[in-house]
Amino acid sequence: MRRLFLILIAATSLFAGNVRSQTAPLKLVQTIKLPEEIKGRFDHFAVDLSGNRLFATPEVPSEVLVYEVQ
Repeated sequence: MRRLFLILIAATSLFAGNVRSQTAPLKLVQTIKLPEEIKGRFDHFAVDLSGNRLFATPEVPSEVLVYEVQ
Protein backbone atom coordinates (compact mmCIF):
# COMPACT_ATOMS: atom_id res chain seq x y z
CA MET A 1 0.00 0.00 0.00
CA ARG A 2 2.81 2.40 0.86
CA ARG A 3 4.55 1.62 -2.43
CA LEU A 4 1.41 2.44 -4.40
CA PHE A 5 1.11 5.74 -2.50
CA LEU A 6 4.72 6.66 -3.32
CA ILE A 7 4.21 5.82 -7.01
CA LEU A 8 1.09 7.99 -7.07
CA ILE A 9 2.93 10.94 -5.51
CA ALA A 10 5.84 10.56 -7.97
CA ALA A 11 3.50 10.44 -10.97
CA THR A 12 1.55 13.46 -9.73
CA SER A 13 4.70 15.52 -9.22
CA LEU A 14 5.96 14.65 -12.72
CA PHE A 15 2.74 15.76 -14.39
CA ALA A 16 2.18 18.80 -12.17
CA GLY A 17 5.43 20.35 -13.37
CA ASN A 18 4.21 20.32 -16.97
CA VAL A 19 0.91 22.10 -16.34
CA ARG A 20 0.97 25.74 -17.42
CA SER A 21 -1.67 28.33 -18.10
CA GLN A 22 -2.50 28.77 -21.77
CA THR A 23 -3.92 32.28 -21.33
CA ALA A 24 -2.34 35.61 -20.56
CA PRO A 25 -2.73 37.01 -17.04
CA LEU A 26 -5.71 39.26 -16.38
CA LYS A 27 -5.20 43.01 -16.74
CA LEU A 28 -7.40 45.69 -15.16
CA VAL A 29 -8.83 47.86 -17.91
CA GLN A 30 -11.58 49.79 -16.12
CA THR A 31 -13.00 50.43 -12.66
CA ILE A 32 -16.71 51.09 -12.16
CA LYS A 33 -17.83 53.05 -9.12
CA LEU A 34 -20.99 51.58 -7.61
CA PRO A 35 -23.84 53.71 -6.23
CA GLU A 36 -23.58 54.55 -2.53
CA GLU A 37 -26.71 52.55 -1.61
CA ILE A 38 -24.98 49.31 -2.63
CA LYS A 39 -23.08 48.05 0.37
CA GLY A 40 -21.53 44.75 1.30
CA ARG A 41 -20.02 42.09 -0.91
CA PHE A 42 -21.09 40.29 -4.04
CA ASP A 43 -21.79 36.57 -4.19
CA HIS A 44 -21.74 35.79 -7.92
CA PHE A 45 -20.96 37.35 -11.27
CA ALA A 46 -21.98 36.30 -14.78
CA VAL A 47 -21.13 37.75 -18.18
CA ASP A 48 -23.40 37.89 -21.23
CA LEU A 49 -20.92 38.51 -24.04
CA SER A 50 -23.50 38.61 -26.83
CA GLY A 51 -25.67 41.12 -24.94
CA ASN A 52 -22.67 43.09 -23.50
CA ARG A 53 -24.01 42.77 -19.95
CA LEU A 54 -22.55 41.93 -16.56
CA PHE A 55 -24.83 40.40 -13.92
CA ALA A 56 -23.91 40.75 -10.24
CA THR A 57 -25.73 39.46 -7.17
CA PRO A 58 -25.03 41.33 -3.94
CA GLU A 59 -25.64 39.76 -0.54
CA VAL A 60 -29.01 41.54 -0.36
CA PRO A 61 -31.64 38.88 -1.04
CA SER A 62 -33.64 38.96 -4.27
CA GLU A 63 -31.48 41.46 -6.11
CA VAL A 64 -29.61 41.18 -9.40
CA LEU A 65 -27.65 44.16 -10.71
CA VAL A 66 -27.28 44.37 -14.48
CA TYR A 67 -24.53 46.52 -15.98
CA GLU A 68 -24.17 47.35 -19.64
CA VAL A 69 -20.55 46.97 -20.70
CA GLN A 70 -18.96 48.25 -23.89
